[in-house]
Amino acid sequence: MKRVLLFTAVLLLMSGTVSSQEASLPGLFDPETFRESVDVRSSLATLTRAVDDPQAWETLSQRILVLDGVVSSLAVYVDEEDEYYAEIELVAGAWQGVERVEIYRAWVVLDDPVFAGLLTERPPRDPDPNLIVRNNRVLLAARLVDLFVEEDGTAVPVLVAYDIRNVR
Repeated sequence: MKRVLLFTAVLLLMSGTVSSQEASLPGLFDPETFRESVDVRSSLATLTRAVDDPQAWETLSQRILVLDGVVSSLAVYVDEEDEYYAEIELVAGAWQGVERVEIYRAWVVLDDPVFAGLLTERPPRDPDPNLIVRNNRVLLAARLVDLFVEEDGTAVPVLVAYDIRNVR
């Protein structure tokens, strides 16, 4: 079911008129080219494992990744008409046995004015359902660009978002 949701979301993220898409993305409609360009099977866990595997890291950094997770922190630094910059911490978890949860994280940079008004640190009393706030589950298309090493030595993947939306 999750794979069907991810596949459907990819199609929605890339929707538009066929003729304009074919003109702007000529090879993406070839199934083989699509599979070489877009990765719908990776997860935050995959990214975490790739930190210690240079070959996997290189492969993932050459593709558009479709990922889901929960927004655990969100900061909007610039929100102007022609300039926008925000960062979110995306997290996911998986049970290891019955006593421990493994947490996977990534930093996501949103640096395009197209995201203006889509994210907020302090939601209004009655927020628009499309507004992205802390604790929302989101789906995003992004590119792996860097690795951030925190003070405690934890390596966290850094992504640049192409598109993002809430998962309902």
